[in-house]
Parts: sequence; structure tokens; C-alpha cells
Amino acid sequence: MKKLIIIIALMFTVVTQAQDTWAISVTQDLRLAFTDDDHGNTAPTLDVLAKIEYQTKQFKSGYVFFYPQAEFADLSGGYYKRYGLGFGYTFNTFSDLIDLSPSFNCGFINRWNNNSISAEFQLEGALKLSDKFSLVLLSTWTERTDIDRWRISGFAGVKYKL
Repeated sequence: MKKLIIIIALMFTVVTQAQDTWAISVTQDLRLAFTDDDHGNTAPTLDVLAKIEYQTKQFKSGYVFFYPQAEFADLSGGYYKRYGLGFGYTFNTFSDLIDLSPSFNCGFINRWNNNSISAEFQLEGALKLSDKFSLVLLSTWTERTDIDRWRISGFAGVKYKL
């Protein structure tokens, strides 16, 4: 037990010493915002995904980031909530204006009074408007365990570096 506490303390120390910056992003599902679908959702349907990113120090081609996220959708079949923890890598050296960030997260879906574990892959493109503010396009490939299938979604929104 003592070794475990020491290892956790060392890991926490390494992570806090590597801190470079934090960022917050908020995005909306584009399909649900602008079109009706076959499931009874009429445009605009609220489907918001929010993330808080912890961005580590800059490496040669980019940086590693970690994040909690929450997604909330007011779907015609009932509220959809998904919470996750993830990590990824931002490639930011091939352009001064564009960041490209693949990531993976694992979490759970809460729908119809049921919780189920869910995995998700993401690819985010960010257009830097300033040192702090970016417009983002986010593609997600989500294991929708509430409906037993994988679903691809596209989101757009903003990111702000603190």
C-alpha cells in the first residue's frame, strides 16, 4: 500500500510539473442543429459536447492532452447524457493556423435510467483565430451502447485557452 501511495504521488507531481495550459471547448452537433432526422428529432435539436483540456508541454510536433468531457442531447426519444475521460495528441507544427488532434476517451452513457460503458474516438481540427481563441470542427465515432451500434457525428464550436 505504501508503494502505491508513493507511485501515485510521483505521477501527480510529474503531471503538475508538466502543465502548460488549460482549454475549454463547447461544440454542437451540426446534423441535429440544422436538419430533421428519421428518429423524430426536429432542427434545431440541442446536442452539446463540452471538454476541459489539460495541455502538457510542447514537444517537437505537438503536445499530449487529457480531458474530461460531457455531452448532453435533448433527443425526441429521451435525454442522452455521456460523460468520459480521454487523452490525445495535438499536432500543431505543420501550420501556424491549424491544429489537428486525434484522441480516445472512455466513459458511460446515461439514457432511459440506464448507465452503460462507452468508448469514443475523436478527430478535432482547430482554426486558430488568436493565441487564445479557435473555431473547432470535431468528428466523433461513438460506441452508442444505449442503441447497440457505433455512430459518427460531426460537431462545430469554439475553444478558449485559459
